[in-house]
Amino acid sequence: MHNKKNSFSYKLRGILIFLAFTAILSIARSQTPGYYIDISKKYLRNQEYVQALQFLNQAIQIVPLTPELYLLRGFTKYSLDDYYGAEQDYTISLSIFPYNPDVLINRAIVRTQQQNYPGALEDLSSAAKIDTTSSEIYFYLARIKLILKKYYACINDCNKALQLKSPNENIYILRGSSEMGLERFDLAMADFRKAMELNPSNTYSYLQAGTMYMDHNKPDSAISFFDEAIKVDSINNYALFSRSLARVKLNDRDGAIQDLDKVIRLSPYNSYAYFNRAILYNEKKDWKSAIRDFDYVIRLNPKNLVSFYYRGLLKSEIKDYHGAIADFDKALELLPEYPDGYYARSMAKRKINDPTAAKDY
Repeated sequence: MHNKKNSFSYKLRGILIFLAFTAILSIARSQTPGYYIDISKKYLRNQEYVQALQFLNQAIQIVPLTPELYLLRGFTKYSLDDYYGAEQDYTISLSIFPYNPDVLINRAIVRTQQQNYPGALEDLSSAAKIDTTSSEIYFYLARIKLILKKYYACINDCNKALQLKSPNENIYILRGSSEMGLERFDLAMADFRKAMELNPSNTYSYLQAGTMYMDHNKPDSAISFFDEAIKVDSINNYALFSRSLARVKLNDRDGAIQDLDKVIRLSPYNSYAYFNRAILYNEKKDWKSAIRDFDYVIRLNPKNLVSFYYRGLLKSEIKDYHGAIADFDKALELLPEYPDGYYARSMAKRKINDPTAAKDY
């Protein structure tokens, strides 16, 4: 039997909930945009990006014509690697108020992430017209021009940033990298040293200097800079990998393997590290270890033709001729016009007296 008292209580509770929600919504709508901006910034300062996104979605529904909220939501999406969504929010912010250089800079950054370099350059040029005192704008212009290998233009923008008293040592790294691209190595080294002086904790200056010496076939000097980078950041994969290459040039195979061991511990899906270590194990005639590393490379990249070929050669060394033939088969399946593969397969087939060996010549 239906209980009217319970029904009345249920309806009353529903009315009270509705009234409470209406009151909350009314209070929310009475807040100024500054309130939502402050709360959003608090989430972002604490790196609570998911919570910030949820709050900003609600805030934008309440005060939809607030360009700062779209700027903040764009930054939040950027922090969550949603570059397309970030660009959309920056565009909406600019449609409401087109004269904020910070929004233009931020949109240029996400456009750069998406390799839309013309769009990024256009945004930064617009920002420079609005704010003629910002060294940051010229920093980002220089960075894009370095990516595009427009070395003279990059140097010009770096000089403008320095004229505007840029506090960022990365300006010197960018300019030095462009000087390196122009093969003006003394100027490049002077810039890298200036960056090291300004901020000894910035690994990029050491890495660029080390790379430059590697290009000059001076592995000893390169290692000294890679060592400095690793002192600053002991888990810097790029520095460890680069030092391993320099050690190979000095025939320090054991040292190179130790560096690659660290790279693999830090980044267990780095196929380049496994491949290079396999080559070094092969040179040391440690064929089982080399085969094991090629196993990893092939697992990570099943279409790596060279790894099948080399693993086949190594299996031949340990007299696993059937395994070698299977690897050469796979290499030739990936590249039927591979003469070395046919020759190696023929040699392996001869070892097991396979009558089809002659066909591979």
